[in-house]
Amino acid sequence: MQTVKLEELQKGDLILVKWFDASELRAKLNQHEKPEVKVYEWGIYLGTSGQKRRHLLLGKEYISAWNQWGAARIPVPLIEETVLLMAGCYQKTFPNIVLKKIRKGKALIRIKVNIEPAENQA
Repeated sequence: MQTVKLEELQKGDLILVKWFDASELRAKLNQHEKPEVKVYEWGIYLGTSGQKRRHLLLGKEYISAWNQWGAARIPVPLIEETVLLMAGCYQKTFPNIVLKKIRKGKALIRIKVNIEPAENQA
């Protein structure tokens, strides 16, 4: 395990993200002195995205029947540390499935492509 920068990550890496979440509390003023709530989340790195604010996309589960990911979207400025747990975890777990984006008309769509080893191709 090693601490890494977001720029060093590859889609499919298994990571641990340490970040500060927003919180709400009704209490006396002196109880609000330490508002930070530290969160430890792990999952599959799916990239970063955002039009106004950059967010890290952290895959939590994958539903193959619908080709959909459940993901946490963590604001990058709130991230304290990112730890690489296993490089290429998704690719190692699902070696025959590659997610690709293709352009169909003006829209991008995702397709599943099964990869056969070279010796099995005729």
